[in-house]
Amino acid sequence: MRAYAVSCLEPLSDEDLVMYMLQLVQVLKFEAFHDSALARFLLRRALVNPSIVGHAFFWYLTAEIHDKDIRDRNMLLLELFLRHCGRKHRVGLGHQMYVMSRLFDVSVAVKECKKKGDRLIVARRELSKIVFPDRFRLPIRPSFVAKGVIVDKCRVMNSKKLPLMLTFEPADPVPGEPVEPRNKKPFIVMYKNGDDLRQDQLTLQVFRVMDTIWKAAKLDLSMSAYECVSTGDMLGMLEIVTNSETIASIVGEEVKQMPKGLGRTMEALRSVWAPHMLSRWLKREVASSTKKRLKEERSAEMDVRSDGRSRLSRADSRFAMPADAGRGDSARARAMAAVVLEDGDDDRSGIMRAASGSGSGSSSGHGQDGGQAAAHLSPMELQRE
Repeated sequence: MRAYAVSCLEPLSDEDLVMYMLQLVQVLKFEAFHDSALARFLLRRALVNPSIVGHAFFWYLTAEIHDKDIRDRNMLLLELFLRHCGRKHRVGLGHQMYVMSRLFDVSVAVKECKKKGDRLIVARRELSKIVFPDRFRLPIRPSFVAKGVIVDKCRVMNSKKLPLMLTFEPADPVPGEPVEPRNKKPFIVMYKNGDDLRQDQLTLQVFRVMDTIWKAAKLDLSMSAYECVSTGDMLGMLEIVTNSETIASIVGEEVKQMPKGLGRTMEALRSVWAPHMLSRWLKREVASSTKKRLKEERSAEMDVRSDGRSRLSRADSRFAMPADAGRGDSARARAMAAVVLEDGDDDRSGIMRAASGSGSGSSSGHGQDGGQAAAHLSPMELQRE
């Protein structure tokens, strides 16, 4: 019966399998033997695609290797996977384990600081001592290739567990290897020592599953669940979402006018569930965003107009011909005959056509009889005509 249930999982794509990997690894705890249909299925799919399925499989097993009840089973599966996944992927996972161990050492050093002001100094000092691999991936996002951290942008957060906010610098892309646009920018993560992030993983998984169901029903709620991974006993990483607001900051904005004390705290708790709280914030953000966008569009339009006027002014001063154009020697008889301005051109630049007089005629013949006299019309005058 259990083997049949596992066979029903075969049609799952790699992305769907990774989405439900959390529960599948937990089910391994309840198998009667190390060698089971589920263990073989997960191991086979991990070896077929080690960069996606294998990566998730490795870290889900590693995160619970401290549990004595399942340590032997997890270590056995990890050994089989690492033995057959290939040298390149095995070395890459080794780099990730090394980076995680060094970040753990930094977090321990920060926690030992008694003075709040010394924590940032200690964190940056310890981070600068780490010799990172030339290229390595992160457990939280295997598609991102880093070469180190930007020490000046790293800091220690003030919450109880003193997590580290780290900015990883992207490595130089390999020629011919495609890189996602998001992986070309520095990646900001929070490294936590002291919290069980498996609970966060479960909550975020629910969001992703519901978002998939809604999108299948053509209901896109524009949800964006951040990345989260547990890397050990009370250890893990969280993605930092930039340009965002937390519920706490939104509620704090609502009650900041009240005097500090129990009344302010209770009002903040009530505001979390108030239906107007988020709607009022959304309306304010939409109005602010719309105003900013319109201001940028007007500024860009004024820049285009200003640039167009300056180009016309330069063209007017450069190509206007003197009043006696077409008179005198044959060299001065060569002049511009017309300047055509195209209305469809955004920058109002002119298309110039020059017609030269016949070089064999006499100077006087070109001037008095109007043979090939140049028109004294500047671009601005032509536009008015």
